[in-house]
Amino acid sequence: MEFANGKKLFAGDVIGTVSEEQLHRIQIRETILSHIERERQLFAKGVKVLSLFFIDEVAKYKQYDGTGNAKGGIYADIFEEKYKSIIGDMRLATDSQDYLAYLDGISAARTHAGYFSVDKKSGKMLDSKLGNKKEQASDDAAAYDLIMKDKERLLDRREPVRFIFSHSALREGWDNPNVFQICTLKQSGSDVRKRQEVGRGLRLAVNQSGERMDETLLSREEVYNINILTVIANESYDDFAKGLQSEIAETVADRPRKVESQLFVEKFGEETAIVIHENLIQNGYVKRGELTEKYYQDKQNGTIEIPEETAVQAAEIIAVLDSIYDANANKPENARKNNVNITLDKSKLYSKAFQALWSQINRKSYYSYYNSSFYSRFCRR
Repeated sequence: MEFANGKKLFAGDVIGTVSEEQLHRIQIRETILSHIERERQLFAKGVKVLSLFFIDEVAKYKQYDGTGNAKGGIYADIFEEKYKSIIGDMRLATDSQDYLAYLDGISAARTHAGYFSVDKKSGKMLDSKLGNKKEQASDDAAAYDLIMKDKERLLDRREPVRFIFSHSALREGWDNPNVFQICTLKQSGSDVRKRQEVGRGLRLAVNQSGERMDETLLSREEVYNINILTVIANESYDDFAKGLQSEIAETVADRPRKVESQLFVEKFGEETAIVIHENLIQNGYVKRGELTEKYYQDKQNGTIEIPEETAVQAAEIIAVLDSIYDANANKPENARKNNVNITLDKSKLYSKAFQALWSQINRKSYYSYYNSSFYSRFCRR
C-alpha cells in the first residue's frame, strides 16, 4: 500500500504504536507461513519440517488452574488460531493430494508441544506441583521424552508434533537436524548469545530414511536450497543480521579468510605451495583471494584440476581449501527482500463495476478524529 506522501507498507508491516501481543501474533503467523511453504517444498523428498519457538515466559504457553488442570497460554491460543486460518488458505493453493491428506491427519492442537525447565523432572515434580494430577504429569513427561530423547520418532512424519515451544532449556544440550524455522518471542540480551538459539537450526536435514541431505545424496545447489534456516526475529533484520554476523566472526577468528600460498606451506613446503596457489588461480578456482563458483562446481563433479606433482595429495589440498571461511556464504539473507510492488490500475479503480462494489463495502469502516484530544483512530466494525 502506497500513501500520497510516498510512504509504503508491505504485508505484515506495522507503523505507529504496536503492542507486544500484536508483534508476537505477526511473528507466530509468519513462522507458520514459512513452515508450511518449506513443508510443501520438501514433502516429496520425505523430509519432516520442524519449527522452534523461543518464548519469554512458560505461562504464556501453558498454564494450570487451581485444581491442576492444564490450559493453553496466550501463545498456544494464538498459534492454534493462526494455524487453522493459514491451513484453510494454504490447502487451496497446493496441488499435492498426498500433502493435503497429511495436513488433514494433523489437528492444530496435536501439532505443537513444549518443553521447559519446569518439566525436567517430569512426573515427580509435576505431581507435587499439580496436586497429584498424574494424567497431566504424564502428558508433560511424554512431551519431554519426545523432544529430548526420542529424536527418531520426532522426525517421523507419523508423529504429529511439528512446532516446539521452549523457554531456555533448549538453548544448550539439544539440537535437531530438521529445524527449519526459529521464532524468537523473547528479547535476547547481551548475556544470551544469538548463535546459541540460531545454532539449533544449523544442522543438515535428514529424510524419513535417516539419510542426510548433503552432497553425497544431492547436488550442491540442492543442498543449499534445502538446508535453509529462516529466523523470525523480534528485531529489525539489519540489527539481527549485524549481530549474528558479529557472533559468527568471533567463533571463526582462527580460520583463514583468503586463499593464499602461505596456507599450503606447512603441508607441502614453500615451493609446492606456490605451485598449488598459482594452479588454483589459472584454473579459475580463486579470484582475488576467494574461492569461485567454478571451484565448488568442479568439486561437486569430482573434476578439480590439481598440479601433476601433487595429484596424489588432492584430498589434502581440498581439505585446506575447506578450512577457508567464506563470509559471503554465511551472510544472512533478508527473506522479505523480494516484496513485489503492485501498481494501481486507475482504469479499473474508476470502472463502474468496482465503484458499484466499493459503494457496498466502504461503509464497513469509518475514520473519526477528536480535536479536543488531538487523537485519531481507525475503527473497523
